[in-house]
Amino acid sequence: MKSQAAFEFLTVVAIGLIIIAASSMFGMNYLTSYSQDINSLNAERFVKSVTSFANLVYSQGVGASIQLKVTVPDDVSIYRTYIYKNKIGMRLVPDSPADVSSEAATNMYGTIPIFPGHATLFLKMKEDGVHIYVDSVDLAYMGTKVFNDSSYSNEDYDFSVGETAYYSVALTDLQDNPKDSNLVIRIYNPTGTIVSEGTYSSSSGFYNSSVVLSDPGFWQITAESASGNLLSSVLVKAV
Repeated sequence: MKSQAAFEFLTVVAIGLIIIAASSMFGMNYLTSYSQDINSLNAERFVKSVTSFANLVYSQGVGASIQLKVTVPDDVSIYRTYIYKNKIGMRLVPDSPADVSSEAATNMYGTIPIFPGHATLFLKMKEDGVHIYVDSVDLAYMGTKVFNDSSYSNEDYDFSVGETAYYSVALTDLQDNPKDSNLVIRIYNPTGTIVSEGTYSSSSGFYNSSVVLSDPGFWQITAESASGNLLSSVLVKAV
């Protein structure tokens, strides 16, 4: 009797442990899924807030500006986080359900904060479009433009395969005074492979270089601040 009672007791304990383990696994999966959902929601809110406020200052005309408080999601991927003409896109890693993007009524340039948490942006309407700044006493703006000529005068984002894209990264503070900084420059080909990467220094508030678009598709040019907190990233199309 005693041995049977002991066996029954151990059976009950084993079943209990199995239930606890299963519940723990379910709970962990639920929390992971919940965290990913919140992260994706923050990314979607981020891009839609930027384009909504960009449309607002665009409607007010050149010289208009506005402050925007945003929540930057965790695990922002540098690859496929970008500004392309009037579109801003964001990708999360490692398990984002989908990339998110939003379009404004005008071209956009400037800085995407990639540090998780709260950030304050300033959007300014200029002659060529809306420029995005990050609230900072030092480096507040990193804006990348692409040109089809070595004199950096003809802005262009649509090329033929084999052509050279000339890009220029402008760096300023909130008052548009030139700032110099080290930058991590990466070039991604259309398959997402990094074909060029290095750390370079700007001069008089600019860093200029070029890349030959050897394959069809969307290329990505990224400039990351030395702190790793700020990103300027554009797409260039080769057909």
